[in-house]
Amino acid sequence: MRRKLQHKGYPADELDTVLTDLTAEGLLSDLRYVQCRLRSRAAQGYGKLRIRQELLSQGLSEDIVDRELEQDGTDWQAMMMQVRDKRFGAELPSDSTEIARQARFLQYRGFSSRMIHRLLHHRDSDD
Repeated sequence: MRRKLQHKGYPADELDTVLTDLTAEGLLSDLRYVQCRLRSRAAQGYGKLRIRQELLSQGLSEDIVDRELEQDGTDWQAMMMQVRDKRFGAELPSDSTEIARQARFLQYRGFSSRMIHRLLHHRDSDD
């Protein structure tokens, strides 16, 4: 919030006072922002790694971000399957080129290599 307001030209000394007052009144909360942003980005099909990186790059506390990601009830594996199926269809790739292409897409979306490998190479055992 501070960066946005400074970018718009608000004086730094006034920002400190305003932001402190808003936080004290419960109108500005990093925790609520992290929770809201996490739900929003997950609903858009982004994975845990990408969401974490985005939140940390915004200057949010690593402790708050990690705690909320751990407490979040999202089934990341199921979400990744839905994202992959929506983009590429339900049939799994059989050739290495297509497996690599889909893996790159899922990594870009923020899913871990381990989860991607489990999905693209062992899905038959889950069905």
